[in-house]
Amino acid sequence: MHIAIISGGSILPPFLENRIKEDNWDYVIAADRGLEVCYALNFTPDFMIGDFDSVSENVLAHYQNMQIPVLTYPSQKDDTDTELALKVALEQKPERVTIYGATGTRIDHMLANISLLRLGVLHNISVEIVDDKNRIRLISDTFHMKKTEQYGDYISFLPMTEMVTGVTLKGFQYNLTDGVLAQGNSLGVSNQIAEEEVYVSVKNGILIMIESKD
Repeated sequence: MHIAIISGGSILPPFLENRIKEDNWDYVIAADRGLEVCYALNFTPDFMIGDFDSVSENVLAHYQNMQIPVLTYPSQKDDTDTELALKVALEQKPERVTIYGATGTRIDHMLANISLLRLGVLHNISVEIVDDKNRIRLISDTFHMKKTEQYGDYISFLPMTEMVTGVTLKGFQYNLTDGVLAQGNSLGVSNQIAEEEVYVSVKNGILIMIESKD
């Protein structure tokens, strides 16, 4: 099962329109201002969640009239709308969750959303953040990917935890064997795939893997 979350960050409508056509989503959750993007594309989500303080009254009424299942929260709450949506998605035990609208000009929101990917690690469920230029995932054990599956030309590995040990990279321009990536340096930035398939493994800690098209 593949669940998509459409959140309230920056989303280019043409990009999301292409994802709607090409990706095989089984269930779509709109989080707060993500409803505005859905409305602009004439798209109907399966579920909506949030405080909806960033949604116009006519858009909210449009989807309420369609009787889409909804969870409404007060604006003063501990969790962000994206976190609430991700928790709902993980409860359904999908194989994969993709979050759109999790990046943008609010760096605080973007960093918080990247940190939410750890919920996927805890539940052993693949969770990724995707925009028109980047795909962001976490690696805590082993990972394989074919060159034909990459999202852009560049791949960076950054430590999510304070230190990541036993890092092995194979099939890249810059390989690594049993290395250490620690917070406070940029060793893992801007690598590239050099072979038909790459292999990544981690013994301790969690890596952020960012594939970029720029």
